[in-house]
Amino acid sequence: MVVGLVPAAGQATRIAPLPCSKELYPLGFQRIDGAAEPRPRPVCTYLLEAMRLAGAERVYVILRRGKWDIPAYLEDGHRVGLPIAYLLMRRPFGVPYTLDQAYPFLRDERVVFGFPDIVFQPADALRRLLDCQTATAADVVLGLFPRPPGSQIDAVVAGSGGRVQAIQVAAVEPAPALTWILAAWTPAFTSFLHAAVADERGPAAEIPLGAIFQQALGAGLHVEGVAFADARFLDIGTPAGLVQASRLPEWIGE
Repeated sequence: MVVGLVPAAGQATRIAPLPCSKELYPLGFQRIDGAAEPRPRPVCTYLLEAMRLAGAERVYVILRRGKWDIPAYLEDGHRVGLPIAYLLMRRPFGVPYTLDQAYPFLRDERVVFGFPDIVFQPADALRRLLDCQTATAADVVLGLFPRPPGSQIDAVVAGSGGRVQAIQVAAVEPAPALTWILAAWTPAFTSFLHAAVADERGPAAEIPLGAIFQQALGAGLHVEGVAFADARFLDIGTPAGLVQASRLPEWIGE
């Protein structure tokens, strides 16, 4: 079984204040059954649609207290064609700790992962990550996209065959030309992640998920990358991304 994990526990401090959770920020339009005209489309539905296309049979959305507008809108997932369940974040130490809330419910499932405030093309990217995982028996497959120049986000070093060699967390220039925004993994990485965040006291600072991927590499886990060299992504969780989103780029579409 394939399960989707969606972290939605952030506070969106970089783009605050917002009138809603950033995951529900309207970006483009969608057709609603029974409605004559298109309606606003929340940004998180792009990721959920990609998870559905990848064959996910259910999705766990992990929230923090107060973000009740997300389940109020998504409800049981019928609008996106996926069963959705909700978990509450317990330890505020970053995305790896948030994702670990789903550990008791994952068992032997394969996981597809993305950030609900990032839209991307192609829409079948997560499915292609799973295809790569099947073909290579990798523990983790990362979706690699062109890294925006001057950004301070993770940079990925990958060999010509796609095998990931290193992840530079919050890299500064000069840096490799690729970053990761999507992932698929097996129970081997789910167990590794659980062990990595097992200390109940938590770290002194938040740990990014890219750092856990790098730890997995160091521990000998097999990490592959699928490069979408001509693709684009838009992160509305940053001020610049939010401004760009307001211009409704044509590639987002309806």
